Amino acid sequence: MDNETLLFDRIEMIKLVINKYGEENFYISFSGGKDSTVLHYLMDEALPNNKIERVFINTGLEFVDIVKFVKSFCQNDDRFVIINNERNIKLSLEEYGYPFKSKMHSKKVSEYQRNGLTMSPRNYLNGTKSDGTGSLFKCPNCLKYQFTCENDLKISEKCCELFKKQNFHKYEKQTTRKIPITGVRMSEGGSRANHHECVIYDKKRNIKVFNPLNPVTDDWMDWYIKQRDIELCKLYYP
Repeated sequence: MDNETLLFDRIEMIKLVINKYGEENFYISFSGGKDSTVLHYLMDEALPNNKIERVFINTGLEFVDIVKFVKSFCQNDDRFVIINNERNIKLSLEEYGYPFKSKMHSKKVSEYQRNGLTMSPRNYLNGTKSDGTGSLFKCPNCLKYQFTCENDLKISEKCCELFKKQNFHKYEKQTTRKIPITGVRMSEGGSRANHHECVIYDKKRNIKVFNPLNPVTDDWMDWYIKQRDIELCKLYYP
């Protein structure tokens, strides 16, 4: 699919989903990064004059330039909402564990530290699935020591839940907006490579998350940024 066709396809997908479920029910999970910035402009191209809020969680762990970049949007666009994390970062990480390498890796190490070498962390170490077949995800050899008593650092994937997701949940409770729109893309790799759908549903088939950039490649992102002359955070430039 060429760039223009993919752009048309994404615009039509955004119109279809937002119009079906109602603009008032959505918000953009805005990180200040490349993907969420493209998402912001693409949403406006698909839905001119939309009132969908862009919600940025300032966890206290972001680069200073990212925070400045988001605040620059706030000066001219009242759809941008900044929520400051109130949880103590140091105490929370000491209690729940530090993130390491990736969310998946941190989760597997955390499982090991709680329950020992059960099937899930063992499969991750060996690069196999629970059915015995090969897995895309395998622990790097240089990090296998973390599944032994040699590692005394408490590791966990919970920082995202503590500092970001819980604040998003508070925002959802305080507003009518319950459906996040994210800049998640399959081509980013990791666990996201398995997410083939743009619309994620819960068990009751209610829409849970909307990922309109899901099938988009890095090349398309660069093309769109150049075509629309989009300015990114200064961290993305030499």
